[in-house]
Amino acid sequence: MKSFKKPVVFAILCAFGASCAGTSVKEMADSRYKRMERGEGNADKPAFFYVSYKPTTGRAPASAVEAKETKSSPKEAYFLGLWEQKNKMEAMLGKPSQTICPAFHQTLLDRKKELSQNGDYSLEQDWSSLVKGEKVLSNPVLALPTESGLDLYTAIKSEEHFEKEWVVEAFEGFYQRTASEVEELCQTGSSEGYFVFANMVRYYSTDRGFMRSEKALKALLKLSPVANAYVLQSLRKDRRPASVKGLGPLESQVLNHLKVSWFQQYLDTLYEVEENEFVSKNSSLRN
Repeated sequence: MKSFKKPVVFAILCAFGASCAGTSVKEMADSRYKRMERGEGNADKPAFFYVSYKPTTGRAPASAVEAKETKSSPKEAYFLGLWEQKNKMEAMLGKPSQTICPAFHQTLLDRKKELSQNGDYSLEQDWSSLVKGEKVLSNPVLALPTESGLDLYTAIKSEEHFEKEWVVEAFEGFYQRTASEVEELCQTGSSEGYFVFANMVRYYSTDRGFMRSEKALKALLKLSPVANAYVLQSLRKDRRPASVKGLGPLESQVLNHLKVSWFQQYLDTLYEVEENEFVSKNSSLRN
């Protein structure tokens, strides 16, 4: 993204949620929105905007039910979710899909029929208007980091003109994280991201108080398959005005192992109501 102005330290601090005074605060989204923090060494990870959410009780989404009926180990669920998401991203970017994966060769053969191959996703949006309207919750692509060090929201807002290639470049960087992790999984059978996921499944998934808390929401958005689901759901061609479909069965298995089917409700709500209504109606998480 060579056309971007080089960021200064003060601008970066404002962009990532530090306390800033004066007009610089106006460069960021409405203060109603919270923002994830980027840990040291995670400059290429998206720092998503989010709001607190009240999970509702009742029947789980159909996709979550389907996931329960399809048996898989946590490792298989994690891998298959990432594999399918990588394929979706490659279709959007016009890249050939990977076909060889030594560590999960048999798994892919056994689940071949369940892996979707569709082109229902697109980066075609009026991004300038979305930035102007501060639609950062239902359009998480705006939180993706760019080559300049700024996220798309800040970069587009700070420039006098907008070029579509900025979005493509940011999404390409987001895709590369998933592609690299899938390659690691295919070669070694594990990844750092998988171990984080496995620890959440083992130690936290049965802690109802934690898994329905704001801390859980932030932790979920740091998991690769969950972050990917968040971004991909927002890029569905048919998501507006109220046609958001549930996650695919393989993606849903990740949520099923974590016992957080409410995350699907969180995503659906972001697209079904205006963001200002969402913020006012969901002020805190139910413990």
